[in-house]
Amino acid sequence: MMWDAVGHVTTGLTLVAFMVTAGLTAYRVHLKSRIKLIEAVPPSERGGVLEKQLNAFGVEAKNLTKAQQYQIAVRELNLRSRKLLALTFVVALIAIILGLISLNAILQGDGASKRLSEYRGELTKINADIETKRNSIVGQERYRERVVRALEVYEGSIGKEGIQDHWRQNIASADRNISQFEREISDLNIRRWQVEALISKYEQCIMDKKC
Repeated sequence: MMWDAVGHVTTGLTLVAFMVTAGLTAYRVHLKSRIKLIEAVPPSERGGVLEKQLNAFGVEAKNLTKAQQYQIAVRELNLRSRKLLALTFVVALIAIILGLISLNAILQGDGASKRLSEYRGELTKINADIETKRNSIVGQERYRERVVRALEVYEGSIGKEGIQDHWRQNIASADRNISQFEREISDLNIRRWQVEALISKYEQCIMDKKC
């Protein structure tokens, strides 16, 4: 499904973004530790540490006083730390957005499969209901035939009017039941066509990876 593909891609990108965020945070902590290290060294002994740090930044330290070296080193470390903090926030925000997209993609994909399963279940029930009502119609028709044959035997017989009226009522009741079952089957067929169309739609959508 399309949403499954989106979910896989964004999940991978989210993981990369979080890894980058962790890396940036670790490096910023490292820069902060360098500042603390420089500050912990007595001023008289900072020369080698400052020179090494400034060389790492591409700054020529030989012509600078120790005070200038200290100021430049601390300033550069703080500047880079602030830039890393801003970059960390941006990458973290991207990671959160990608995570939300991934979650939505997963939910969308699961939703399509769930709806397809529900429609298939509904179609099975509709077919079972139609079969039950068809069997009921057959039963009512057979009962009606038996009553009609019995009525024909007593048709016109004197003293059997009550029985004849009772059987005529039974025939009318069977006719009503048959008509009711036929209407219900017609309604079920309409719903079945609708559900079959929905099933076909979702199957094609899933097959084409568009939902």
